[in-house]
Amino acid sequence: MTDSISVSESFFKIVKYSLKLLVAAAFAASAFIVSLTPPASAEVPGIIVPGVVVEGMAPWLAEIAERSLSAVMENMPAGQSAVSVQRVVKAVSEKIFAGYSISEVDFSGLNLRVKFKSENEPPEWQTEMIPPLLSKPADGWFASDAAKVHDAVALLVDGLPIEALSWCDEGLKEAVSEAIKAELPGWRPGLVVQSEGKKAVLRISFTPELPLILALTPSFSSVSLPMLIYEDLKDDILEQVSVFIGLPTEWAARHSNEMNKWLEAFLSDKNIVKSTNSKATVKMTPASVTRANVSVESSRYTIWGWTAVYAGTTDRSAEVGLHLGRKAQLFPRQDMELYGEAIMELQDWSFEGRFGARFMPWGDVWIGGEYSTKDNMWWGRLSIDPRLRKPYAWLRVREDGEVNTAVGWKATEFISFEIHYDSRDGDSWSLKILGNL
Repeated sequence: MTDSISVSESFFKIVKYSLKLLVAAAFAASAFIVSLTPPASAEVPGIIVPGVVVEGMAPWLAEIAERSLSAVMENMPAGQSAVSVQRVVKAVSEKIFAGYSISEVDFSGLNLRVKFKSENEPPEWQTEMIPPLLSKPADGWFASDAAKVHDAVALLVDGLPIEALSWCDEGLKEAVSEAIKAELPGWRPGLVVQSEGKKAVLRISFTPELPLILALTPSFSSVSLPMLIYEDLKDDILEQVSVFIGLPTEWAARHSNEMNKWLEAFLSDKNIVKSTNSKATVKMTPASVTRANVSVESSRYTIWGWTAVYAGTTDRSAEVGLHLGRKAQLFPRQDMELYGEAIMELQDWSFEGRFGARFMPWGDVWIGGEYSTKDNMWWGRLSIDPRLRKPYAWLRVREDGEVNTAVGWKATEFISFEIHYDSRDGDSWSLKILGNL
């Protein structure tokens, strides 16, 4: 015949109330025993806070028994003999700790040592982890994490009498929660025990705990390719990352690297990424609203355009520009680019062409030189690539000493702001607002 025991808080409250009655009865019995016991040399002057040690139980279970016995000892009348204390401890333990009997009680001074043994042969335990309904790839991550804690959870119930669940069910739930939190943070375990003869099965289900991932928003950045090329990828990314909605953020944070690599692999298979010989880099930091920052950079081409308006100057009004470049690697990990730029000033419809070469000695820094068709002179050029929500800068110095420079901030994928300076203008300083295409 099969018995099912559900681990519930209501049952624990009933047991707790019954324990109070049993302890009260035990105290009354101890008072009666004391009245019949003559004074002896072993009499203890008073019990303050005895040290209680429980043996014969698993550590997590012994801790529960020690707390219960400590409460009994602290509420005992002072002046009890060792024999009286042993009798009371045995009487209370037989009523409280179902499934166990006392084989030895040793009380001396302020130390109480109680040794327990199983009343009957414990069942043969099996532990089953019941995973939540997750989509790929999160289901595989969960299975891997659960496998890592399976043995530790199984050890908790090894040798546990089935009858002991009547008083240690909440303690078992706490012990399981502690055992899984390192690998499965953010998941709350639910326990159900099913017994059949000499076998017992502990089934553990999992419920996500707050905070959860409620939304994911992708954003793109690139210093080599125009954003308009990748607009179609946004819908694809939103569909892919929807599998992470509802995951606990604490657990998802443990797998943020796997989340990033999984989305990078997805993007690498897209035609637009392949055709431009680009590499996708993703950075997600799990939160209630998770932002997926996607950077797509081509190792072969540089293509980007812009429109700009100026404020605070009468020398410039608006412009449009296009940059086309071809990258190469002359040395390992050091990019070089040959490029051309076309700039049209809309105030007087003047045109400027630039042809140059630059190389990247480190990070996002480029150093090079370019020839301008507008003034028929060479310029030295130093620039730091603009990254999303980060500052950047560039500097151009003409062979005759004229300076053109700016410090900027890329606020969004499409909008940047620059404090612009050009020594050739009457109003040298201005605010430049760029629309990145």
